[in-house]
Amino acid sequence: PELGDFLAAALAQSLLAELAGAKRRVVLELGAGTGALGEQLQDAFAAAGAPLDAYLILEPSASLRARQAERLARFGERVSWQAG
Repeated sequence: PELGDFLAAALAQSLLAELAGAKRRVVLELGAGTGALGEQLQDAFAAAGAPLDAYLILEPSASLRARQAERLARFGERVSWQAG
């Protein structure tokens, strides 16, 4: 994700098909690192006209959670961290 959005684009295409019939579009990322993939996925879903309803992150590292929070702040309450 840090070198481009190719992975996010491929994942979004696959997930859009899987979530097409869902009442809510929710993604859970385990160990979100810098938050780059989360940012790119949410942008890809929005560009496809199907923004995510929620993006959940399970991240054990407090320092990475802080980096993710900063990077993903523009998505507001759609992003949340889950206790693990």
